[in-house]
Amino acid sequence: MPSKELNEALKNLAEKYARLAREHLGTNIISVTLFGSVARGEATPNSDIDLLIVCEDLPKGMFKRHALLEPVRTQLQEDLERLWKQGVYADFTELIYTRDEAEKFHWVYLDMLE
Repeated sequence: MPSKELNEALKNLAEKYARLAREHLGTNIISVTLFGSVARGEATPNSDIDLLIVCEDLPKGMFKRHALLEPVRTQLQEDLERLWKQGVYADFTELIYTRDEAEKFHWVYLDMLE
């Protein structure tokens, strides 16, 4: 898959993830932001789809937070498998924070909260 086409396919998958996450979690989601190589237009067949997900309220612990979004990942499994068959081994890497945590965690995220 040519790099421009690859980057578009991964961006489209990130947008689909964001839409499904908003449907699943509703008004609890503040933002879903793509970052990393896909956001920069530099994706490779081994790139992850890096997402920062900021919510109003979350359980303590990353395992519980990732479990909240497991239905979204399940809905996207066929899309990922289609890419894998084309030699694109992408998967999602999610950072899931509350607004307060994102503001305290690292200054780079501050512009992603607006």
